[in-house]
Formats: sequence, C-alpha cells, structure tokens
Amino acid sequence: MCALSAGGGGVPADRKSLSDDLFFVRGVSIMLVVLVHVLGVAGHQGLRSLFSPELPALKYAAELIHTFNLAVMLIGSGVAWRSFAPRDPSLVSFFRKRLQKLALPLAIWLPILMLVECLSKGRTPTAAGVFGGLVDPERASIFWFIHALLWCTFLGWLLRRVTPRVEWLFPIALVGQFVSSRLFPGSYAGFVLYWLGYFAFGIAIAPLLPAARGWLASKGRLGLLAPVGLFLLLVGLYHLAPADHYQRIRPLSGPVGFLMQLALAITLGDILKRTAYAVRAQIVQCGSASMALYLFHIYFVGGARLALTRVLHTQNVPFHLLVGWTAGFVGPWLLWIRLKSNRLFLLSVGMARDVAKGEGALLPVTHRWLPST
Repeated sequence: MCALSAGGGGVPADRKSLSDDLFFVRGVSIMLVVLVHVLGVAGHQGLRSLFSPELPALKYAAELIHTFNLAVMLIGSGVAWRSFAPRDPSLVSFFRKRLQKLALPLAIWLPILMLVECLSKGRTPTAAGVFGGLVDPERASIFWFIHALLWCTFLGWLLRRVTPRVEWLFPIALVGQFVSSRLFPGSYAGFVLYWLGYFAFGIAIAPLLPAARGWLASKGRLGLLAPVGLFLLLVGLYHLAPADHYQRIRPLSGPVGFLMQLALAITLGDILKRTAYAVRAQIVQCGSASMALYLFHIYFVGGARLALTRVLHTQNVPFHLLVGWTAGFVGPWLLWIRLKSNRLFLLSVGMARDVAKGEGALLPVTHRWLPST
C-alpha cells in the first residue's frame, strides 16, 4: 500500500496524520495500562502487594501514571469523536454502532472476567457479582471505561442534534460535575459527568490540533523538548497533589499527559524519519487493536504474577516488571493476531472485519512502512 497524501484520491494528509497520532496516543496508553496493572493500582494489588511496607518506587510509578493515563484515553476519544465521527447519524444508526462497538463487548466479556475473578479468589459466584457490573461501573472492574465512553458518546451525539457547537459540552460537563458533586456526591451522574469533562475537553481542542501539529513539526529536533518538558510538568504536578488523594491533580495532569503523548507521536514521526518511524508504526498498530488488548491484558498480567509468585517463588522486581508487562502486552497482541480474521471474535470485541484488515478504526493505516495484512 502507498502512503496517502493531500490532493490525491485518498484521505487528506492532515486527517491521516491526526488519525495516526491518535492511534499512537492510544497505543502508549494501553502500554501504560498494562504497566499500571503489573505494578498495582492500589497498595494491595499487583507487584505492590508483595511487599510490606510497599516499595516507594513502585508506589510512585503507579500513582504518577494513574494521575493522567485514564484521562488521556477519554481526551483522545473526544478528539477522535469530533474529528472522525459522522456529523449527523440517525438515532438508529447511533445506537446500532454503540451496541456493536461498546455494549456488546461489555455484555460478553465483563461477566467472564467477573466469573474468573470470583473463582480465582475462591469466592462463590453470584448473579450480582457476575452481572452487576453491567449496570454499575463501580462493580465493573476495568469495564468502567466502557460505561464512561457509552455515556460520553451519547451525550455528545445528543448535543450535536441540538447545536453544531459541540464544544459547549465542555463547560456543560464542568458545571454539571460541580453541581452533582455538591448535591449528589458519589452518584452515578457524578461518575458520568467527571469523565465527560475529559471527553469534552478533547472535543473542545480538536480543531486546534492540526495547526499545533504543524507548528511542532516545523521545530525540527527542538520539538523533542515538548514531550520532555511536559513529562517534567507531570512529575511536578504529581508532587503538588495531596499525598493521600493524588488523583485530585488529574484535571491538570490528564490534559498535560495527552499533550505529552501527542507531542511524542508528532516528534517521533516527523523528526526521526527511519528508526523511530518503525517504532511509531508498531505503536500505531497497537492503538488500532486497543480494544482487544484492553479486554484481555488483565488475564495475562494476573497469570504471569501467579506463575512468578506461586511457581517460581520470586519477588525480584525487575523480573516481575519484565515478565508481567511482556505477558500482559504480547499475550493479548498474539491473541489478536491469531483471531483477527474470525468474525465472531471481531464482533465480540466491537471491531468489524474491515477494521482488522486495515489495522485501524479512525482511518486505515496504510503507510509504506506498515506491512499489509
């Protein structure tokens, strides 16, 4: 396949570049999701749980990533929604696509994960324990993200039916979150509005990104200072957060993290033309298969940890990080490669057959440095 360019018969170059940039951001986010679950989101989880008291370095790394990574995923989804979603889908078309892309993976894979968790912890499965996460995001484990994304896309679609000024969703989400936090703390509405804020932020900044991309790309090697500086800013923000409530800094860290990963995508793509392009291509591919990686990584991470602790009886931190992250990332990737031509599998993870063959859901990845599959 040939690279598409502006003025040709394919996708305009700026839209193609943005599509690949967003896939890169998504790919990096998935890698960080795997790493966080290897480390442990909380002190009683993952590698952190093997040490008492827990190792400060593991706590630092997990919390730092957790301050921005989840928000980055929602911001990227908001940018993609405004940039590539159909402008005026009908009610039937919208709900059919949400059913195929989000609701179906939730309905199929959440009960399976809940059942596996019950059995692995020696608990007796109950209907509430296995199926409760279908309606309650607090009981949905990693599937809370699908709950959030379903509501975010629905509210975005609803506003677009009323006005083309979809950027208004951002202040609406902020005001709604403020009101709900005061009147209904801890409510389902509060959960939706909190994550809607990040999704809506992505919608608001989407029109600015092509110009920002061109500006950063024009800076040459100096552009590499952008992701480095933004990472240092993330570290600084983490140190400003309250020790026991580090996630309170996420409204600042989330946007900074997104801009950091986007700047990294741009600089790797436009500055280091050869080696980094090949690396970037693989990350873009990971982003295009992100749903499959997200759904299945937890099994491989958990399996690797059980093997290391119960079979090899080791607490070696570098070994746990290497084996856990490799299993959690490569395992789902190989599963995806093996099953991406299976229609039932693609339906179960919300991806159509043409997406699997084109390696993309926003725009097909067709650069000359990507092999055709």
